[in-house]
Amino acid sequence: LTYQDTLATCFNDQVLGKWQLNLTQLVKRPQTQMVCKTEDQIKEIKYITLISPNIAIDEDGFEGTWTTSWTQSVSIRIGKRSYIFYFDFWRDPDQKEYVFTNCSRSLNLQAWYSEDDMSACFTAVNIQPLIPENINHIKTEDSPYNVKKQQVTNKQIIKTVANYSGDKLPKSFDWRNLNNKSYVLKAGDQDENQCGSCYVWATTYMMSSRYAIAKNDTKLKKFSVQQMLDCNFYSQGCKGGFVEHVGKYVQEYGIVEEKFYSPYEKNQQICKKVPQKKFYFTATEPLGGFVGSQTDPLEIQWELYRNGPLAVSVLADEKFYEFDPYGLPRHIQQNETDSPHRHYFYSEVNHAVLLVGWINEVVNGTEEFFWIIQNSFGATWGPNNDGSMKIIMGRDAYGIESQPVVTYYRENKIIEAGPGVVGVSVLLVLILILGVAIIPPILGLKNNKKPHIELALNEEDTIVTVTE
Repeated sequence: LTYQDTLATCFNDQVLGKWQLNLTQLVKRPQTQMVCKTEDQIKEIKYITLISPNIAIDEDGFEGTWTTSWTQSVSIRIGKRSYIFYFDFWRDPDQKEYVFTNCSRSLNLQAWYSEDDMSACFTAVNIQPLIPENINHIKTEDSPYNVKKQQVTNKQIIKTVANYSGDKLPKSFDWRNLNNKSYVLKAGDQDENQCGSCYVWATTYMMSSRYAIAKNDTKLKKFSVQQMLDCNFYSQGCKGGFVEHVGKYVQEYGIVEEKFYSPYEKNQQICKKVPQKKFYFTATEPLGGFVGSQTDPLEIQWELYRNGPLAVSVLADEKFYEFDPYGLPRHIQQNETDSPHRHYFYSEVNHAVLLVGWINEVVNGTEEFFWIIQNSFGATWGPNNDGSMKIIMGRDAYGIESQPVVTYYRENKIIEAGPGVVGVSVLLVLILILGVAIIPPILGLKNNKKPHIELALNEEDTIVTVTE
């Protein structure tokens, strides 16, 4: 995440309402990229209503979920279909330093949807917005926090602390040194340089760690940052992006190891053809399912402890670069708003890092807990020249607890077929099996050997082998 992902600024309550989605024809997913074109024809119109906090309902009554990615895009999932679009924005023609954002309309050619192994493009319009304030006018060098402080809250939408009675977390925990083993790639292997790729580094390193933990294998795989910069059309390359959008691309297209693509080039290049050996991850999303749903330090600790390092966003300000573990005071009054009908979650962040553990220390006679983060600025960054720093826990310092994002390794790509193909294939298999079992007795044939039937699936066909 950086300030330059796109210039759009919309808050999650401005997304609420009934959306009309104008869908183009689904096609077999391309190997590396789905490119939207102005000449694409609308083949279907879909209506989806988004309600708080993260419920999506289509016109047929089917329910799903939705979430924003910071202030710039929306992701929706109902059944097998998933949608993602960026908000429309444009510069003020009279005041170039200001940007308008239409929170009720998708950005041209920046909206995609997927179903099974097919993808397509669409446009989206909120035809019945819940609130009238759907166009924002903000100065580009200011964050929304500075411009509209009276409308910003840091209030947690849902606080669900699970009952972990009987379970106990260790006072200190670090995935870089667990029983003298490390499940985290060394910070020396990462340095984003002048390319705004922190979101890719945080995602790929999280995936590397979670793969190793799932496999119980400390021989860490280094997934390709450059592939994600070159090929991931859901993000903006070196101009920035979001962890969950990298995860969406990996879920659909897969990620390869760096040694099979190319080393980090510090800039975005043309997407190359990738080898067949790919890795897939799923459910790359904010902890709890949507932004603001879970900011409780205890929940973050348990997720970190059980499933591995996760990506978090921070506000990299002057105190951050001074390695101050406490940061600047962030006094935000709860429910501070000019309009009583405005309710949304927002936390000012601009940089993605990897959360690898926590440590407890006695400070001025008081025991305090600190998060341990690993940054993407090289091996010598940080107060200990090891690429990491500590940040106080439980105070949302630098916004570290506001937007934790998780992902989970998936053993194989989910093999999906077009409509009706699976049903036909299964029916044919059943007919064949019944035929082998029933026809010989009917014909009076004697055969004491039981047939051996093997069923194999690949991305193209269902293959049945029958042997004696």
